[in-house]
Parts: sequence; structure tokens; C-alpha cells
Amino acid sequence: MRYLGIDYGEKRIGLAISDQLGIIAGKLKTLENLSWSNAVSELQRIINEHLVDGIVIGLPKNLKGEETPQTLKVKEFIAFIKGKIIIPVYEWNEMFTSKESNNVLIGGDVSRKDRKKFVDQLSAVLILQGYLDSLKSTFRQNDDEN
Repeated sequence: MRYLGIDYGEKRIGLAISDQLGIIAGKLKTLENLSWSNAVSELQRIINEHLVDGIVIGLPKNLKGEETPQTLKVKEFIAFIKGKIIIPVYEWNEMFTSKESNNVLIGGDVSRKDRKKFVDQLSAVLILQGYLDSLKSTFRQNDDEN
């Protein structure tokens, strides 16, 4: 199964894609300054081009696991997507992904200017990889029980 990972932001939407087996996430692209309709059109194009089976979108929560104003915006975007795209959409807790992405880019000596280009893609990769890893641990747990 191939998945599309999304790190939603009002200005930029970071995208990641998994391999065909749904094991490894890799960066795809960043959509910038698009209306929701245009973003969904681009997502649909990517879904068709890459034969995507499901979407994983990061859901921001605070340290207590509670919803924030940004959580509500992302949920509105998810509802909009679900009304337009027929493949399953999964939510994934994206706590710390932006911070972790920035730390990776800083560690890689990427300039502040260039970090803006890549932080959303890398966050989408981390969101998607977290989801994929959770699927693997579920499969391992089921194997251990049998």
C-alpha cells in the first residue's frame, strides 16, 4: 500500500510519499499558497500519478494531547478533503515534527532561508514514517500473539 503524508499549514502544505510496500517515507514536494480547491486538485493528481491508497495527515495537539486552534483548522481541511477524495484519510499526532525537522536541517547545516523550503516536506516525512512504523509494530504484535 502506498501512502501520501501531509503536513498541513495555511501557507504551505508539505507532502511525503511512501514506497509501494508502505515501509519507507520520502519527501515529495511542498504546495505553497494554494486555495483548498487547488490543493485538493493537486493532491488528486498526485494520488492518481503515484497510485496512492491512503492519506496520512498530521494533527497538531498541545503537550497535554489537547486540541489547539490549529487542530481545528486541520480538521476542517480533513473534512474538505474527505468530501472530495475517495481514498481513506488517517489522522496522525504530529507533536514535535516541525521542531524535529528544524533540528535535522540545522544539524545538516542548512541555511535559515533554505530551511523554510524543506521543513514542511521533512515534517510530512516524519508524520508518514511515524504512521508506517505504527503499522509495522501492529503487524509484529499480531504475529507475536499467533
